[in-house]
Amino acid sequence: MSDQDPYGDPTRVDTPVSDPTQPMPAVDGPPTEPSTPGVPPSEPPDTGEPPSEPPDRRRWILIAILIAILLAALSWFLLRDDTDDTETDGSTTTTESTTTTESTTTTAPPTATTAPITTTTSPPTTIDPARCVSSAPDDPDTTAELVFDAYTLADRACASNVMTASALEQLFAIPGAGGGWTFMGCEDVDDPEPQTLCRYAFEGGSTTFRMNYSDTEGWTVFEVFQTAD
Repeated sequence: MSDQDPYGDPTRVDTPVSDPTQPMPAVDGPPTEPSTPGVPPSEPPDTGEPPSEPPDRRRWILIAILIAILLAALSWFLLRDDTDDTETDGSTTTTESTTTTESTTTTAPPTATTAPITTTTSPPTTIDPARCVSSAPDDPDTTAELVFDAYTLADRACASNVMTASALEQLFAIPGAGGGWTFMGCEDVDDPEPQTLCRYAFEGGSTTFRMNYSDTEGWTVFEVFQTAD
């Protein structure tokens, strides 16, 4: 049955009355609690499917740990290799420095040898002109020695200052240049006339200078002769 409005149109549809003893249709899933008007449900409705398990990350963690270990080992190996190279270079430098020091220590400096300087003084070849003069009246020995020195040096010019030309030729004609002659001194004699004799002795004989003195010429050797013993 249905209600009708004044115009004869139905306003309600009659709902057939169901049998209160008829069973309720089956519903999938657990029964739901009746809801109370004005109170929100405490839990969302169950979908009926079990929650999915989270993904297994242990394998990736192990892989990451292994990679970290490998990187650490590689870094240590490279660092050790660099340290070994540095130590090797330092050892080489130290060895070279030590070798250089030993070489400097064991190498003796060159010895400078200075040869002694030999000074050779050549004997004079002439008599000092200051000596080529007559000695004092009471000193015939000095004039006789002057004549002998001039003869040994072949200094005719000096000897000619206190000798006559003939006596000069007699003296310089004697060979040997007076080698081995020894001066024996001078003495005055009156025979055959006053004169002074100055004698040089040598092995096997002697050489005599006959001399006289004048106020203008001084001592003069006027004869030279030799006597054998």
